Amino acid sequence: EKRLLPAAANLSRKLALTAEAELKAAPAAATAYYEALRRDLLYFSVPAKVLDPSFTIPSEVHSQAETIVARINAGTGELPSTQNFLGFEKEDFTQYKVRGHYAKNAAMQRYFRGMMWYGRRTFLLSEKGQNYAAILLPHLVRAADAFEQFDDINGKVNSLIGQQDRYTLDGYETVNEKVFGVRDPGLKELGGDLDAKLAAFEATAWKELPPPRIVTVQAGLGLTPDQRLRASAGMQFLGQRFVLDAFFLNQLTSPSVGTDQNPRNLPSALDVMTVLGSSAAVDLQQEAQREHQWANYDGQIAKLKQQMEAPAGGYYTESFERLHTLFLSTGSRQMFMLGAPWQYKSLNTAGASWTELKHDTLLYAEQAGAEMGSGDQFQIPPYVPPPPKGYVEPNPAFFHHLTESIDQMLLSMRGPDGLTDEYVDKFTTLRDLSHRAEAITQEEVFGQPVSPGDYDWIRNLRYSFDRPLLLPRGADEIKDPSELQMALVADVATDAVEGRVLEEGIGTPQRIVVVVKDAFGGTRLTVGYVYSWYEFASKRRWNDAEWKKIIYGGDEKTYPDRKSTRLNSSHLGI
Repeated sequence: EKRLLPAAANLSRKLALTAEAELKAAPAAATAYYEALRRDLLYFSVPAKVLDPSFTIPSEVHSQAETIVARINAGTGELPSTQNFLGFEKEDFTQYKVRGHYAKNAAMQRYFRGMMWYGRRTFLLSEKGQNYAAILLPHLVRAADAFEQFDDINGKVNSLIGQQDRYTLDGYETVNEKVFGVRDPGLKELGGDLDAKLAAFEATAWKELPPPRIVTVQAGLGLTPDQRLRASAGMQFLGQRFVLDAFFLNQLTSPSVGTDQNPRNLPSALDVMTVLGSSAAVDLQQEAQREHQWANYDGQIAKLKQQMEAPAGGYYTESFERLHTLFLSTGSRQMFMLGAPWQYKSLNTAGASWTELKHDTLLYAEQAGAEMGSGDQFQIPPYVPPPPKGYVEPNPAFFHHLTESIDQMLLSMRGPDGLTDEYVDKFTTLRDLSHRAEAITQEEVFGQPVSPGDYDWIRNLRYSFDRPLLLPRGADEIKDPSELQMALVADVATDAVEGRVLEEGIGTPQRIVVVVKDAFGGTRLTVGYVYSWYEFASKRRWNDAEWKKIIYGGDEKTYPDRKSTRLNSSHLGI
């Protein structure tokens, strides 16, 4: 809000004004060049207006841009389906319904809508007019002297999420140099025999640049996976990033899985958990597979498990990889860790944590005493129970991974244009808590004594998740109770055949009681909390406010049809 919003608004404004100036200077006879610049002007004018409502849209694209901006701000419409085919040219404006943390204030909402435009709109490689416009983008960025601003925004998103899945500005510069001799060609380099030059660019780009791996829009029925990828190939200026889980979900739906007669148009979070190694998810998905008999499902799962060995970079992938550690053997000999119920608990934790990750990136962890009686008569002092000896879930790999991820993020995001001091402090505190938890779990797993100081730390840990860590600075009074409610929801996949989305939700936390036994605290009951996690298909996209009304309204009848991984008697074997 304080840094990326002003930076994105300023970049959009500069590029829109530069495109306007270039358009006005274009020769009247250069019609293809003029239309390509006009397309670029429209492309930058829309986010410029969305991000900064005071921006005046140039007259050349005013009517068209105002119509698009109005639809973006409304965020309504029909989901894509066979009856509402949008393809590449039309936009799914339901994607602009503000979701996640971006609904908190007007500034964050503008940022969400503006960056969603950049994230979704593709200059198709196979369409001449769009391809011409994309080829000119490096020229416009250089004319606007905006490469540094672009690299700053793009670099931050790369560090947090990862690389783009579509062709990039830098990739097009490389192809430009091979085809036209310069990285930022203009009218001079593109004049004469334009069709042949565009065809040469298309062939070179397809040969030299890494192809896209995820299809996010309708390409049309009856196409093979490779045909869909080729049809959707193109350049995105600040496009959405490749994330491994989206790739998994894409590979586990039609046409890669299922048939025309028995399609699989919506995946499940359990697909992701299966690939990550959850035995509980495997059991549940095998039940679903016996019921539905999706062609090629098991084969695709086997192939995708190999993809975990070489994930893409970024803090997102670090967070995603960390979920894998919840399903690994920890070496602990605690009975609760070895039974099937704990596998469902781990699935519940991983699924809910993944839901939070998707939600946050929709756009992109007593004192003993005694008294002696007074006087001559001996009195038995009141019984004082020993201080409780708590327990940290014995998974050192998870806490080690979390600590390393925070260290890497702090390293990459520090600086005057990176994280604010407030969030550096928050992440540093979280990092220290994770590091301490890792040390304690190492002691638990290897049977080493846990010190009284560590037991005190466990007992007081809840006080570490306090106002300075969880709330913004200056939030002395929370007037809206919903800001303290943890329930959230995120759409993670779209069924473009039946017009549905897959929603993942988190509800109120559940208390869990676990029997722990070790040499230092004996056999004891420990109490903690786990997520409640939901998955359901919907005919519309949900935001947090709508979901919280259901979760905290207390009326189960108003819940959407959903499946929940809440621990129940069948999972616990009772």
